Amino acid sequence: QAEQTLLDRRSLRNALTLRHEALQDDPEADSVLLIVDALPRPAAPDAVAELAPVSLTEGQALLHTELARLPCEAFALRHGQSCLLLPGSMQTEDVKLLLSKLNRRLQTTGRKRSQLVFGMARAREARLGGAAWLALADLRFQVFTAQAGLPSVPRSAPRPAPLERRRTG
Repeated sequence: QAEQTLLDRRSLRNALTLRHEALQDDPEADSVLLIVDALPRPAAPDAVAELAPVSLTEGQALLHTELARLPCEAFALRHGQSCLLLPGSMQTEDVKLLLSKLNRRLQTTGRKRSQLVFGMARAREARLGGAAWLALADLRFQVFTAQAGLPSVPRSAPRPAPLERRRTG
């Protein structure tokens, strides 16, 4: 049920386009894009069977339930990942507070068997539009996952289109 309440990728593309166009009209109209996922924590060698790592789908279902409770727009991406579009130019501290609350709720409901992984990008960082904005957040998500030592997940966002090279002479 929680997955059904999350909006789809078409809605995400439309929202990204609208927010990016608003930024072109008003440079102060920044927005924050967060890609979040709940990955299973690696099991400790002496872990008891009841505290074994949660499966990927269970952790993502818990995360989707928590995202459905938030007042901001939440979107479903491929492979169970989710995306939050936060309006306005939120300060980094506000985003960290939101992520810590989300992680705390995930740890409480999931009995500390999954880990919140995220990637963040601001609209003003994306010069080439909504697709580049999503690709930047996804790149930061992949870097965070690698730094945390967690297994990589399939890419969720399209890569930005390469710039055309000019032919000279």
